[in-house]
Amino acid sequence: MKQHKDAGFFSTFRTNDELLKFYTDLAKAHSDVLTFGPSGEGKTIEGRDIYLGKISAPGGNNGKSRINRARKDVGKPVYLVGGAIHAREWLSPMTLALNVNKLLEQYKAGDKLVKEILNEIDIHFIPVVNPDGYIYSHTTSRLWRKNRRHNKDGSFGVDLNRNFATADWGTVGTSHSPTSDAFCGLAPSSEPETTFYSAQITSLGDRLF
Repeated sequence: MKQHKDAGFFSTFRTNDELLKFYTDLAKAHSDVLTFGPSGEGKTIEGRDIYLGKISAPGGNNGKSRINRARKDVGKPVYLVGGAIHAREWLSPMTLALNVNKLLEQYKAGDKLVKEILNEIDIHFIPVVNPDGYIYSHTTSRLWRKNRRHNKDGSFGVDLNRNFATADWGTVGTSHSPTSDAFCGLAPSSEPETTFYSAQITSLGDRLF
């Protein structure tokens, strides 16, 4: 990442620990709208906590969104986003952190558009979906992509983005070879990281935006 004298935290790519500390500090500074911490619902294949952040403003319509939705109003819609599902894509969690930080700064400053947005929707985010792989890409193998499952053939990793239990699981764009970067796993949602992400989607139900 190109450095800039005023970029501060965003002057370089950050490790998993640095990102967690950044969000923890951010939650303290913006405790009225941001909560952040271990999800308590999911751990990685190596036993690490998966962290979850939630941005929720009080709302300008008795806590309900005015967004026109064909379905029954079940509360404010939720926009869900995750970073670093592929470990080597370091730009992903940094882009997420930059946008969350900017959104909260502008909300605190009273930006009209940002306040209108957060009055209408909540934002949930998983800063690093694949912590094991992300850490491994920082410490051992820069271009590591998958998680760190120990496969039966002695290789490591499942491509989490190809492990979701979709109708086309294991078909186009995937591999059934454990050594491949596109290995889809032995079964749909076989990995705890994708199981957690899927559970977040399911739990939101009609609120998912």
